[in-house]
Amino acid sequence: MQRITRNDCRRHTPTLPRILKKYDTVMTADDTFKTKTKLVVVVVVVVVVVVVVVVVVEVVVVVIKVVVVVVVAAVVVVVVVVVKVVVVVVAVVVVAVVVVAVVVAVVVVVIVVVVVVVIEAVVVVSSSSKSIVIIIIVVVIVVVLVVAVVVVVAVVVVVILVVVVVVVVTQDDHKLGSSNRRDERQEKTVQGRWRLRSRSWTVIRLINMIFPVSCVPV
Repeated sequence: MQRITRNDCRRHTPTLPRILKKYDTVMTADDTFKTKTKLVVVVVVVVVVVVVVVVVVEVVVVVIKVVVVVVVAAVVVVVVVVVKVVVVVVAVVVVAVVVVAVVVAVVVVVIVVVVVVVIEAVVVVSSSSKSIVIIIIVVVIVVVLVVAVVVVVAVVVVVILVVVVVVVVTQDDHKLGSSNRRDERQEKTVQGRWRLRSRSWTVIRLINMIFPVSCVPV
């Protein structure tokens, strides 16, 4: 057998500098900043996704409520008016969904573009003012999210007002049509009475011509 000496053990045993040189685990300032930037990006993406999901859910709930209210109100009206209201409501709801989808898509695109541009700017900026730039990023993202929520809520309110106006107008048209039909019926009744009265006077005149009597009115 080959004899192992102390020098052989020293030659094959890794020393601490060799280990540190092989497995360098010390993080530099750039590595720390990159890690923080990645965390900020992840947090921003999660916040954006949560806000978009909440806004979409709120819009869907409001649209469903509007549709239910309009359908319940339309059931009370006549069949013709119900058909008109349903057609108008479906058209309005479709337009509202399309508008909300477009608004949400534009908001998401704007947020993503802002985040990307600001992150690129942060990478270029020196390390002394990186904290200030990160604060600016958060402020810009919050402002954009608030504006997005306000725009979506405004669109939903406008859609609800349009639906209410359409329902009121259709009901007024129905009432106006009913009053017009009532007036026509009354006019026909009056005309029928005048015709009957004129025929009676014609018969009385004929009787007076055949049998002249002074008590018969002419």
